[in-house]
Amino acid sequence: MASWKDILEDIRDQINTGTYTPTFTATRSYIPKDKMITLDNYSVVVFPRTEDRERLNRSAYKATYGATVAVSIKLAATAKDEGLDAPLVLVSQIMAVLQDFNYSSIKVRTVEIQNNPVYDYQKFGDSSIFQSLINLTLEGEIDA
Repeated sequence: MASWKDILEDIRDQINTGTYTPTFTATRSYIPKDKMITLDNYSVVVFPRTEDRERLNRSAYKATYGATVAVSIKLAATAKDEGLDAPLVLVSQIMAVLQDFNYSSIKVRTVEIQNNPVYDYQKFGDSSIFQSLINLTLEGEIDA
């Protein structure tokens, strides 16, 4: 079974294989630390959420990992509903890339992928911030 670092880097790398408009490069972090006030345009950060282990037998555990992909996008302060079309499409594209991903190299599988609608217009000067959290739940078996 892979470590947290391996799983998060695999998720990040899979996101970065996708083709998106506009383009961006996803990063990995143990603590999401983007400062919205300094956000350039797009930020996609993968970070850990939960880890649970359940003993299956004397020699193995079932491990359940939760990871979050935080998507933050700087919008014009005057953006209205139609200004959210592109960010919503981008979040759907990222979810599709992750849903179809085979984690066989790290011996886990996706059991759930969910976009939590945390769309938040936060005012920072002349811009607003769109945020969305994509939560992944991954399961795998590990040796005791």
